[in-house]
Amino acid sequence: MKVLLAGRELDEYLARYAADTDRRVRRGPHEAVGGNWRQLGMAQLEFLKGQGLLPMHTLLDIGCGTLRAGHLLVEYLAVGNYRGTDISIEAVLYARELIEQLGLAHKAPIVECTNGTFELPAIECGSVDWVLCHSVLNHLPPALVEDCFAGVAHVLREGGAFVFTYYKARGAGPERTQYSGFWHPQPFMEQLCVLHGLVYGEHAEYGHPRDQTMVVARKGDRK
Repeated sequence: MKVLLAGRELDEYLARYAADTDRRVRRGPHEAVGGNWRQLGMAQLEFLKGQGLLPMHTLLDIGCGTLRAGHLLVEYLAVGNYRGTDISIEAVLYARELIEQLGLAHKAPIVECTNGTFELPAIECGSVDWVLCHSVLNHLPPALVEDCFAGVAHVLREGGAFVFTYYKARGAGPERTQYSGFWHPQPFMEQLCVLHGLVYGEHAEYGHPRDQTMVVARKGDRK
């Protein structure tokens, strides 16, 4: 399978991926995002708190899915400080229902469906403290990873953090292990960080259940 997708191929991939996700959510909203619902949601929250996330901070959750970590983040953050995006309309609808069921509507979270691009015009430039992108980049070909970094750099404030996981490629180039499974070389990720004013920092202590690499890339932090 081709790794480098562009133009119509990329549009077709995104449409198919969104449709596949919609079907998985209809079958089971917790399993649709990889399972380990409570455990992995808590792991993400505790990791972010350990990295300095405070209730006063704003957080953008890219690929929020059915709010595995999102429902805990909404509860933890102050009113209006959580925003989630996802390519799956079924995931977004479930997430909105979950917010109501858990009595968290007063926290005024925003959960919205995207078209698979990473243009974020509704978010003011430099206004977000944290961006979370957990188990998302492993579903994106290199061109969309580049778009994601550009979008994140636009909304992230100086001193803010981009927290993401990815499968580290074993060779020098990107790899595709299945239809929606992409592995990216570490130098590629590091170069994107440099390009967008981020400092790449791996965190081996994070126990991702499928052994993805956890990175906290801080904007403008050159320590």
